[in-house]
Amino acid sequence: MTVVKRLAAMAVAVAVSVVSAPAALGQTGPRFQVSSAAGRPGMEVVLSQVDPCPAGTDNTVARFIDAAGGVFTSMGTWMPTNPDGSWLAAPRFLLPVNGMGQGGPYLPSREPVPGAGQFTVDCQREGGTTHSYEPEPFTVTARSPRFTVDPPLVRPGSTVTIRSTDGCPTGQAVRGQIGNLNLHFAEPFDPADASWRVEVEIPTKYQDFMLGEVDFPLGTYAISATCVTDGSWAPLAYYATGLLEVRTAPVRYIALGDSFSSGQGAGNYTDGCYRSGNAYAHAVAVGLGFGTPNLAACGGAVTGEVTQASLGGQAFELTTLTEAVTLTVGGNDAQFADVMAACVSSPLHTGAGCGTDQALNDDVAARLAILDGTAWDPMDYRHRPLLHVYRTIHGQAPNAHIYVAGYPDLFGDDYRDYTFTPVGYECWFGGPFISITYADALWLNQQALALNIKIGQAVNAARAEGIPITYVPPTPFDGHGLCDTDTAWFTGVLLNPDWSVNPETFHPNASGQSAGYAPAFLAAMTPR
Repeated sequence: MTVVKRLAAMAVAVAVSVVSAPAALGQTGPRFQVSSAAGRPGMEVVLSQVDPCPAGTDNTVARFIDAAGGVFTSMGTWMPTNPDGSWLAAPRFLLPVNGMGQGGPYLPSREPVPGAGQFTVDCQREGGTTHSYEPEPFTVTARSPRFTVDPPLVRPGSTVTIRSTDGCPTGQAVRGQIGNLNLHFAEPFDPADASWRVEVEIPTKYQDFMLGEVDFPLGTYAISATCVTDGSWAPLAYYATGLLEVRTAPVRYIALGDSFSSGQGAGNYTDGCYRSGNAYAHAVAVGLGFGTPNLAACGGAVTGEVTQASLGGQAFELTTLTEAVTLTVGGNDAQFADVMAACVSSPLHTGAGCGTDQALNDDVAARLAILDGTAWDPMDYRHRPLLHVYRTIHGQAPNAHIYVAGYPDLFGDDYRDYTFTPVGYECWFGGPFISITYADALWLNQQALALNIKIGQAVNAARAEGIPITYVPPTPFDGHGLCDTDTAWFTGVLLNPDWSVNPETFHPNASGQSAGYAPAFLAAMTPR
């Protein structure tokens, strides 16, 4: 049974990772105090010790839980403790506004909803909670103020108007900046209603510290604004972050992700990312009248290289004018290349029985747990939960529909298409010395199924949040695996002249791109 058939037979549950604070102690528990009992997003709240943690505690961790049960953390709220358990310093908790915090400066993030919430503090030792303080109530009085950006997409040399939707709640002026390229603005606001309006010209040139004068960098920029006392940069209130896109010509369709989208294995490459002229994105663009696609996918890419600007940030190629996004990602996070290497037998390695290796099974399960968010380390910027990836893409291209494809079965599932040998049925590829057993081939197909289920669950969770997104099953690949009923649409093991493994190994070939992924995406993207 193929991945697609098995997926059709299984219910795909919506899996949303929920973070919850540890339960507080009873009314006799230790106490801390907050500098204010109420405020709005963007406000800094100081948490001060009344009672110490137990002696030997390593640190404290503070959280805010809003009226809807949302859990928030802030920079500086993880604080070491002294040997006697007293706090080393008072944590300063900045309540986030939309656009601050999670996901970096380009991804609008949520803020606490108005209403009664509470701060919690936990004492920790060796990563585990040893003590929980009594929670302290805090009321979020209003949402953060907003402003508009008109137009939201401009060319270098154009002027953008930034205008308040909500007046400054305090102060005498507004100050802000566009991105981190020294584009600042300042304007006193109208004393009658605290409204304000500024015009900023986007230059055609930019003075780079290392390169000197260069063309103004294209991309998506965060616009921040704060209310201040006239003549001061000290923020009194924060506005929700806005976005400005600086482009020359928008691209309607973009393909993101890893080698299965870049076209690695299909030949006709244009760069070191193995972006191929035979990649499915070209057929999709022609079939839907999108013109030239933006093939941003890169061989070897992991989830963080889609979401994180510091890692290349494929998603930041997107704009509000992007209409469609296709994506394959997650296989490299699961390190399936290493798993494949463990299962393949050659004159230098015996892989038979890899599917029964408990350590290998546990390792795959742990990596899949990162993708579904149940075992995600927020400090690991290379590997992000799939739901975070989809949120990032939607934040960058809110008007685009996202199409996420699964990974096809690499091997056939009928033993009669394998070769009988003294050790049982085997699939031979890449010459007479490289093979995999039938049992291990089926186990590898099952791992692809497990990843596809995670992808499907994350897609369902994103759709439940209102994100326009569709899971695309790789149905056309049925019967076209290695040792399958029809012609294989994958490369086998390819060796370089020095006997090293060629990176095209175990990837869809040109037929897999044109007859496998292209029709799968077109079927999902074509209106019915």
